[in-house]
Amino acid sequence: MSDLNSDILEYILTSNMTSYELEALDVLPLGKDQAIYVFDLAMGEIAYSRGVENLLGYTRGEFDMDLVSQYFHPHDQKRMEIIMKASIQYATSNVMLDVDSKLFLNSRIRHKKGHFVHVFRQTTVFNSNERGEMTANFSLLSNIDFIPFSGVGYSMDANGNSVQLFDETVKNMSIQGLTKREKQIFTLLKAGLSSQDISKQLFVSKNTVDTHRRNMLKKTSCKNTVELIAYLSGND
Repeated sequence: MSDLNSDILEYILTSNMTSYELEALDVLPLGKDQAIYVFDLAMGEIAYSRGVENLLGYTRGEFDMDLVSQYFHPHDQKRMEIIMKASIQYATSNVMLDVDSKLFLNSRIRHKKGHFVHVFRQTTVFNSNERGEMTANFSLLSNIDFIPFSGVGYSMDANGNSVQLFDETVKNMSIQGLTKREKQIFTLLKAGLSSQDISKQLFVSKNTVDTHRRNMLKKTSCKNTVELIAYLSGND
């Protein structure tokens, strides 16, 4: 599967598509557990898709951005929303965007029949304007149910500055989603304080602190405090 993925992404990256040549995607080879789609940022819609019905059960007519924004596992939804919003904000505002950049996402996606599929998504620039801003992206989805799911993850293959800027965007968006009290508790957790210590410092009950901690884990789709601290510190 890795060789096929590499060939598809290499084709997109080297084809220098200055206008939508969507028909060219019809000849790209896909595995039976793979799908591709192109998202037009200006129109806010999916301009092309193929293989989605085999992978996830949805027809081309059903596979739109309303579906894509809501088809994640409930436990993965919040973090995926943040990562997707951050990627679009970063790509459309960064005029120095490396056109060879690739974003890798690992999550669970709801099949039309109701069960969830472990999917590895690889996204890259499909089209950009004269200012170098991305106007459309290309995504390759692959079923990786054979790999045990251990949580939502992402990584970026780009120059060092791009990776750092994107991580900062994700971190800032994640922190913005916390309440003032949750931010206080997170800062103290990061400093190594226990719930009991935090309750004494903030003059609240330990149960209140624990409730805030659970809410932070839910908002960020993190499994535990160690993962939460790593995630909100920049996905280290």
